[in-house]
Amino acid sequence: MLPTRALDFSLVQSFSRRAHLNQVASLLLCLLVLVVPQSKADIFVPTDYATIQSAINAALPGEVIHLAAGRYAETLTINKSLTLTGSGTNNCVVYSSTNIPLVNIAGPGTVTLSNFEINGGNYGFGGYNGTSFQGIVATNVNLVLDTVAVNQIINYMVTVVNGTIAATNVALWTRDLFVQCDVGFQLKGCTGTISRLAQDGGRIDHTININATPANYSSVTIENSRIRTSSGSYGNCIRTYVNSNVRIANCYLYRAAGETVPAYPAFNHSGISVNGYSNTVVIVGNTISNQPWAMYFYGSPGIGGNQLLVESNSILNSTLGGIVWDGMNYKGVDLGGGGLGSRGGNVFSEAPAPPATFFNDVLFTNSSTYSSANIFALHNTWSNPANKESVIFDKLDNTNSGRLLTEDLMIKTFTLDAGRRPVLSWNERGAGEKYTVEVCTNLTAPNWTNAPGSWPITNVSLADKFWTNPAALSANVFYRLRSVVP
Repeated sequence: MLPTRALDFSLVQSFSRRAHLNQVASLLLCLLVLVVPQSKADIFVPTDYATIQSAINAALPGEVIHLAAGRYAETLTINKSLTLTGSGTNNCVVYSSTNIPLVNIAGPGTVTLSNFEINGGNYGFGGYNGTSFQGIVATNVNLVLDTVAVNQIINYMVTVVNGTIAATNVALWTRDLFVQCDVGFQLKGCTGTISRLAQDGGRIDHTININATPANYSSVTIENSRIRTSSGSYGNCIRTYVNSNVRIANCYLYRAAGETVPAYPAFNHSGISVNGYSNTVVIVGNTISNQPWAMYFYGSPGIGGNQLLVESNSILNSTLGGIVWDGMNYKGVDLGGGGLGSRGGNVFSEAPAPPATFFNDVLFTNSSTYSSANIFALHNTWSNPANKESVIFDKLDNTNSGRLLTEDLMIKTFTLDAGRRPVLSWNERGAGEKYTVEVCTNLTAPNWTNAPGSWPITNVSLADKFWTNPAALSANVFYRLRSVVP
């Protein structure tokens, strides 16, 4: 084939412009046809190729391979960008019982898998028997999963390392087999979104596992998903370890009713678990039902601060308790009104009544001796609203722990004593909290200054605080109260 640059005006000039015009046009057309790149084509299995792997080997980057309905006893290796699409997860299955990944993908590139099932068993006697260790393993790849089912994988169903993930309508463990799987999605150094995930089998210890060490930074959104916690002795719907940015929104995280309640404390059996350091986690708009614990937060002090914002979640019928908080001597959790921006709105409900195994809505464990920071939890609904302290275990119960601040700071009374000296009282929100009273005389041009006395003052009594102005009131004075939570 002649390269394009070989078409030179001298070639045209070698012909008579009039006598050979048709020959020149024909030559030009031939040369242009020769330099047009080969177009991508759709490939059909088994029509064009008998096996999926042979189609993958023959495909050009970016081509689409269509799988007809049927069962394909293969393990696949993909090292180029392509799309592999089946005829539906109910009738198109790639299966094999093996110790190697069923689908091994190496980048760089973008690989899309859609509309088929990956099964780690062998087919026989009308069903799939046995298991495999790994399902999909993608390294340095942009992985797209759309309407894919993964079954009978006992170690890692989907692994993405140093790549991206865009998973929609993925179903895990849709075939009931009485064995347990370790991890559904294993994500390390991964960026992307998992949306509309369905996992109702109760056979997976950790459905989504993010950044188990060592791992590069991960940023993952999990949304609009339904995930069942393991029916075994421990597990989590979603767990992150280190160096991650995770958003969990509008998910239903549950455990089946009637399952055996694990013995207290069972902190490693929860809907959402943050096990390490340097994590920013936003948990908003989720329903967490019938879990041993809804959330477990452990902070690893001295290594790197966590920032955990919890807002507008429904925590229902916890068999042991709502939120466990441990290992942070800093304000790393915001349940409402704290510095991370949570508006609160979390609802804790035990209906019709807490079970005999229930401990607390929020529990400061202080097992590491580091759970000493006061944290905010304003504007929430507690499972015992008439006596919320009965369902909160914090500094009021263990002086080594921090205090959960559940109320806005309010001036409760303002009066004048017999000598016309102003007297203020306000609600106590946490032992060790510091307060300042400020005054001004003109609200239209306020110039707030500290009231007479030494400020800030620290309340150590866990009782409402009172302050009396040492001087009698001689003019209009406006007061405001400020607090600094240590």
